[in-house]
Amino acid sequence: MADTDNTKQNEQVSLPKTINLLSAVAIIIGTIIGTGIFMSPHTIVENVESVGATMIVWLLTGFLAWMGALCYLEFGLMISKSGAEYAYLQYSFGNLVAYVISFVYTLVIKPVAGAIIAVTFSDYLSADYFGEGEGVDNAPILTKKIFGLLLIWTLSIIQCISTKTALSMQKICLYCKLILVFIIVFSGFIRIFRGFTVNFEKPFAGTEKSLGHLALAFYGGLWPYEAWNGLNYLTEEIINPKKTMKDAIMISMPCIIVIYLLVNIAYFTVLSPEALKLETAVALAYAKNAIGPAVHVVPYLVCLSAMGSFNGGLLTQTRLSYVAARDGNMPLWMCFLSKNKTPVVSIVFYATVTSLCLLPDTTDFDHLLEIFGFSQWAVYATTFAALLYLRKIQPEKERPFKVWTIVPVIASIVGYSIVVIPLVMHPKVQYFLVLGIVVISVLLYYLVGKNSIGFVDKLNDRIAYTLKERLGLIEPALEACQDNAGMEIRMSTYERFD
Repeated sequence: MADTDNTKQNEQVSLPKTINLLSAVAIIIGTIIGTGIFMSPHTIVENVESVGATMIVWLLTGFLAWMGALCYLEFGLMISKSGAEYAYLQYSFGNLVAYVISFVYTLVIKPVAGAIIAVTFSDYLSADYFGEGEGVDNAPILTKKIFGLLLIWTLSIIQCISTKTALSMQKICLYCKLILVFIIVFSGFIRIFRGFTVNFEKPFAGTEKSLGHLALAFYGGLWPYEAWNGLNYLTEEIINPKKTMKDAIMISMPCIIVIYLLVNIAYFTVLSPEALKLETAVALAYAKNAIGPAVHVVPYLVCLSAMGSFNGGLLTQTRLSYVAARDGNMPLWMCFLSKNKTPVVSIVFYATVTSLCLLPDTTDFDHLLEIFGFSQWAVYATTFAALLYLRKIQPEKERPFKVWTIVPVIASIVGYSIVVIPLVMHPKVQYFLVLGIVVISVLLYYLVGKNSIGFVDKLNDRIAYTLKERLGLIEPALEACQDNAGMEIRMSTYERFD
């Protein structure tokens, strides 16, 4: 009887497979096309100075994101476990690396990404309330923070209630952002036919050639493509992942690259590089000159786009905390599920830390972007290198999809370059803060992660008891927990997911 009850409990707490091809495409496109295309052009032009160099950065960063997606596709079909780079680096290099990744992602990378989206949402929403022209600058700081917090907590509550509702919202937001993209591209080509092409006559005039500035421009260009790895966080929830993941990536990535190039061409029919450097809310500045009275629609469409991006990011990013907790690299209570089978604890935790990132008065788009780009691409580059490492030590491992070797080689070299070059040529405090957090996480692994400490265990037990007994949350089945006893045991554990 007890075995029957345990079986029923495991069935109840398993994350259901709800993601088909349409949902997968909506997650990728709907999460990628969010805020970056409406803010990052300012950052890119500020660093490369010319139209031609800007378009090359958009093209190169698009291909780099596509290469990354193909590398992750090989990983995702070889190791069919949710968690993306967390799961892949754990498999490749062991539990110390997995612990550090879970720590840095949970406290830095993913909350900062969410805060960037929230800042964009609040900027565009403020722009329609506080006057013409400098609406964003005229908005009270407190009001903008309230707008950002409203986005974070509204979508977090929805995802706590139902994953299916979140997926439906993702599709709606996708349609809204595609409408906005169509408006920008269509109006831009009308202006080209009318002869507004002066900014394209000398496309490379005044180009900034410094490697340091180029790396910072890549941060700006890579942010709009962020979430190309979104499906890898949800592998266990995808219907027929071998076909769905490949088809979704091959449909989504080329479409997004083309869309971004067309949108930037449209921007330059109105804004010169000098003018664009002065604008953060780029889409609004463009709309004021290109679409006339309909300009008031743009901030709200951008806000809906931001909602889709944050919603998709929340859907994928909280799975990393869920999987890390299930593996024992975070407190067990982080992976508790609601009765609706949503990872409610990791969602609330993510929303809380993201809100804290939004609160300092120094928080702005460029500052957050540099923190995110530096830390995130260090992880990506290491993951690409891990793919090559596994090919060497496990050549016999079944790989349903295998990317050309040159792809992870280029991706890892470029990834490490855009991390090291800014650190050497333009060192900033935030880079060293990230490195300090990495060092702290390593120390915590040896102090707490590998050892049992009485008061820490009691605190976690008390929290777990409260969540289960008082709030009715459910502890998931733990057959996915990792053994720290070495490579051979760790790999045999992963075979359960193949």
